[in-house]
Amino acid sequence: MNQPSLLLLSMALAHTASAALVFQADFNGTGSGTGGASDMVTLGGTGQFTGTSSSSNVYSSISSSTPLTTGGGNYLSLDDQGQSSSYSPTGAGFSPNSAASSFDSWYTDNGTSGFDTLNGGVDFFFRSTDVALSTNQFRFLALYGISGSDGLRFNLLSNNGALRFEFLTGSSSAVSVGASSGILNLSANTTYHIASTMETDGSTGLITVKLFLAEGNTAIDTSSNTYLIASATSSSALDDGSTDTITQSFNSANGFTFGQYYNDNADTKVTDLDQFRIYDSIPAEFSAIPEPETLALNFGSIALLAAFGLKRRARSIK
Repeated sequence: MNQPSLLLLSMALAHTASAALVFQADFNGTGSGTGGASDMVTLGGTGQFTGTSSSSNVYSSISSSTPLTTGGGNYLSLDDQGQSSSYSPTGAGFSPNSAASSFDSWYTDNGTSGFDTLNGGVDFFFRSTDVALSTNQFRFLALYGISGSDGLRFNLLSNNGALRFEFLTGSSSAVSVGASSGILNLSANTTYHIASTMETDGSTGLITVKLFLAEGNTAIDTSSNTYLIASATSSSALDDGSTDTITQSFNSANGFTFGQYYNDNADTKVTDLDQFRIYDSIPAEFSAIPEPETLALNFGSIALLAAFGLKRRARSIK
């Protein structure tokens, strides 16, 4: 196989590997709600600031003053001025284009023919001037899809110095599972990569949730335990295959907030967030934030390889 063909094959494989990415926010734009490359959400929907007000004393903005990674760009910044004591859903309000580009893409309702399943992943980058992680201080995500007893819900939050990823359903099926890390001694003003996955065993219907944490602009291999800080499996299935107790998913297609947290009145802090991504299945890797110079090098290398392959082919024809 000649060099250009190898190049095209490798590009096709790379495209296939990234096909599970259904929603991405890299906060490049102003939060105008238009979506696209010039707005905070670049794939799968739109985004706007939410919850910013004088009553909450938490203010959202897009900043570029101190990127979370070398050569990085804009990011979401949440400034808690510590003058209130209430749960404050402040940050980015995301509106996915459809269920397929939201957390609802994780869910498959198999009716009475088999177990319902949840499979997917989410990741983002995080930095704070205060990383004490007190009870519910940071509630990065809180999805409330339960209406009565037939929906799904999950939270990704801090809990008494630890990080916790928890999933639960309504009372009709009463499935719940939570994975909590031990006490985390994180460093202030340091970038961390946080990722979570949810996977269903097709033969038992049991759900396993995992939580990963890596320092710096570091890729996370989901098949490795290197950055795994918590894991747990449910004791019961979402649906037993003979009944259909779940009739809705997380309801995230109607919008959700990223960055919400409880602000305590004595604790001033600035929380920065970047590169929020939803995958409709578990990716082999949660990648690092690509740096502009790396991208330029890759494109240059592709052009050089293509030219080299064509030159070799021309010589062989002679």
